[in-house]
Amino acid sequence: MLNNLFKIDYQNETHSYRWLWASISLIQFTIAYYAVVDELYFNSIYQTNIAVYLISSLYFAFRLGKNKATIQSSYLQGAITLSTLNWLLMSVATYQMWGANLASEKILLIGFFSTLICFSSNAILLIISTLPIIIADIVFKASIRELDSIDLIISGIKFPLFILAMIHTTLHFNRELRNSNQNNILLNAELTKLKNTDPLTGLNNRRVFEDKLSYAINVHKRLAQPVSLMVLDIDYFKNYNDSLGHPAGDKCLIQLAKLLQKRLKRQSDVLARIGGEEFAVVLPATNIEQCRELAQSLIATIEEGSIPHPNSLVSDVVTVSIGIACIDNSSDEPLSLYKKADEALYRAKDAGRNQVAS
Repeated sequence: MLNNLFKIDYQNETHSYRWLWASISLIQFTIAYYAVVDELYFNSIYQTNIAVYLISSLYFAFRLGKNKATIQSSYLQGAITLSTLNWLLMSVATYQMWGANLASEKILLIGFFSTLICFSSNAILLIISTLPIIIADIVFKASIRELDSIDLIISGIKFPLFILAMIHTTLHFNRELRNSNQNNILLNAELTKLKNTDPLTGLNNRRVFEDKLSYAINVHKRLAQPVSLMVLDIDYFKNYNDSLGHPAGDKCLIQLAKLLQKRLKRQSDVLARIGGEEFAVVLPATNIEQCRELAQSLIATIEEGSIPHPNSLVSDVVTVSIGIACIDNSSDEPLSLYKKADEALYRAKDAGRNQVAS
């Protein structure tokens, strides 16, 4: 639960952590320069500050160098503690070595804003990480500068206002980002659907058919499962279009697609429209006899659908001819299986149509 509470996306936060440590390092180097110039580097608080800084640098370098999807709560607790310690020690060291009240306050203020930027994506972390700096600033102003209560309140009120502004801005930004991401997800899903779907019937298109057939054959090669293929063609569909027109032909294709979908109930079966009036069905884990039985039932289902055909030579309703083929050995390829089924379709047509051939 703690991990979920403190979870931060690593890719979005890495830059912020580097900025935080760069700002700490810049202030440390500035203090170090003046400590060397004024020969104050033996000051105990300053030496403690340097020791904590060096340990923190190793810690940050090790953690940021590891390629993780998220920054874990244990790291966040360590980062908050070490960064806060650095800001507090730098402020105290500056005051002790030079008695510079304003410089010490400015260090705390820089620390506050740097931390604000770093932990801006999580409101809880934002409050936890900045609270010690706020308390230190108020204590410093009350005990060292001896501000009265009104001045202290006015001086200290800027911190919660900045925090609230950052939280509001971040929440608004994250909400907009989530909405944008959601829109992108929906758009990508729609584009994928358009890319993979036949626009008239809503079935899989030829591209999906070829991918699924290739996949089914690869599975066959690994598991030695049979794979069957049907190729269906509407009998005398050109005559249908010539008699009733292309809009009626489109309606016929849609009705036929629904009849096929209703009969093919296995999720593994792949039904696709691969040409004008041509359909195909990929049947994983299906032998030639099972495929023949299913093909016969599809012919019966389409006849029972009773779609009128005014100019067919085999029936007064729409019928189909079906060619079927099955993989015999692991050397078969998608094109080879399709060729066998297509050749079987022509045999079904030559034999009188409205039937199955293999």
